[in-house]
Amino acid sequence: MTLFLLASGRIASAQDKWELEMRGEIGIPHGYVQVRENEIQGTHLDLRHDLGIETSESFGLEVVRRLRSGSDLRLSVDALLLYGSATLPGDVFFNGATLQGGTRLVTHPFFLRVNALYERTLAHLAGGGSVAAGVGFSYVLLDFRLQGSLAATTRGNETSEDFLTQELPVPLLTLRIELPIGGALSLTSVVTGGWLPSVNSLRSEGGVVRISQGHADISIGMRRRLGAKLRLDATIQGSYFTQHEVSREDDNDIRLRSVGVGLALGTCF
Repeated sequence: MTLFLLASGRIASAQDKWELEMRGEIGIPHGYVQVRENEIQGTHLDLRHDLGIETSESFGLEVVRRLRSGSDLRLSVDALLLYGSATLPGDVFFNGATLQGGTRLVTHPFFLRVNALYERTLAHLAGGGSVAAGVGFSYVLLDFRLQGSLAATTRGNETSEDFLTQELPVPLLTLRIELPIGGALSLTSVVTGGWLPSVNSLRSEGGVVRISQGHADISIGMRRRLGAKLRLDATIQGSYFTQHEVSREDDNDIRLRSVGVGLALGTCF
């Protein structure tokens, strides 16, 4: 949902060709998931109130290849943890299965996002700051998994939905700013967003599957340089993610937004 990009401006010297960043975030999530199977309409499940997902955690790794032209190639992978549990007040319908009311339901989705970006510096600011913009794409691997007791009246027994089956690359734009404020400290900000309107996914599941998807991430933070090769970032972040798939057989919808704090440790070589 990070959820999830942390600022990672340039700290390398002219001879350094690579940057590496490890990052983590904890946030407060909001949103819902709803999965239909044929004529069985899925229950609208609020992530916090219905599924007991109180926090989100994400862990990421980013590799940057610096180019001679003053531009960068960035590849990042972020894993989002949205685990929770709750007692169902009544029966719940998910992907054609009926989960028994009054029993315990555990949520443990697989959520991985890969971003690939080309960035170029637009302006150099006083004191070593910079403004950069980029273009690229995002690819999300999402399998939303529930684990609970099936009702005796259930017509199906599958309690997960692999959104990743219909996934397409989503175009992204990004803007990155670093503003030195004195000594080894800088203010940083990264804004990244992308949108895929309703399009044919080129897959078929009970007919043509159409998919729409959107991303938005913003981070504002403080950077502390720990020497010539290391830096530490502390950020406040907001994230938004939505994905909707529709066919004659399915109508699957997920929306996630979160606000959190993060830390990132970067190095260059």
